[in-house]
Amino acid sequence: MISTDDIEWRPKDAPSALRALELLGRRLREKGDQRAVFCDIYILITRRVVGIMSADDNAGFIDARWLSLLTGRFAEEALIATLTSLRNTTVRRAAWRFANHYSAHKLAKPCQDAILGVSAHINYDLPIVVYDHLAAEGAALDVDRLKRYRHDYMRVNKILEASIPECLDLLVERYQCPITTRLLQVPLCRPFLCHAVHKTLVAWRDRVWSETLELLHAPNADVRRAIIERMDRRAGRIAQLVCSQSALGLALRGEPPPFRLSRAPHTWPDVDPTRAAERTVTDHVLERAGRQLNPAGWTPAHRQAREPSAGGHGTRTVPS
Repeated sequence: MISTDDIEWRPKDAPSALRALELLGRRLREKGDQRAVFCDIYILITRRVVGIMSADDNAGFIDARWLSLLTGRFAEEALIATLTSLRNTTVRRAAWRFANHYSAHKLAKPCQDAILGVSAHINYDLPIVVYDHLAAEGAALDVDRLKRYRHDYMRVNKILEASIPECLDLLVERYQCPITTRLLQVPLCRPFLCHAVHKTLVAWRDRVWSETLELLHAPNADVRRAIIERMDRRAGRIAQLVCSQSALGLALRGEPPPFRLSRAPHTWPDVDPTRAAERTVTDHVLERAGRQLNPAGWTPAHRQAREPSAGGHGTRTVPS
């Protein structure tokens, strides 16, 4: 188990998220833990977000402060999922169970580790976190403000596009990923691969925005919960697809695959619901989906979340 006492697991903005990710990434690399792959990818992107904070024109973002706050809350989901995995406690969400399990046991190539983490973080975490922020504004969220948020949300695609070449280089140079290395050796493959990755991320994030609005305008708690469960299933299926190459390799060697594609992702791997995981923004949104609240009185869920204590095992309540 790596030392976790001095890592800020619930960052409040982009700079604190970057510090937490850099410290976690360094600790994971020192232990040769492949969970560092996604963490390092995330660090590259977060550094660019932090750079926007000091840019004269905020790199075209309307509300750089909102982007910074959202980045901190978004990073919290990935950090807590990793912490939960490090403690050998069940990670509730299907996509994160795949990402952490395959990386921790070195069952996948580095590029698969990166894809698993990115997919879980975008396809499941992102709509939850953005919805939580928008819902917390209550009556203050008018049409004009929503348009400004959408503008900045979509502009993040530019950050991702600029980060992709650096991420590919990291997979090759730091992690010696055989798949990425072979692909980049093919003439003209690098621009094609960058374009394909960017288009995939944009498609995922477009759908996430639509799902965020679905959550925001859901008529009742049951509909909201059904949307979240649908997101969990789809993110899990994407993870299964990414891992299918590893499962095929095991089957060809005469070893049993770790899962069947016909098996629901939320039942894999070895889920033990009796073991409590760290609470995240997701948990509070799910809880709120089960009761009626006055929108004008909503507060961001992460301000009410239970935070790991300095010793790493206890919890304390974060004040509003």
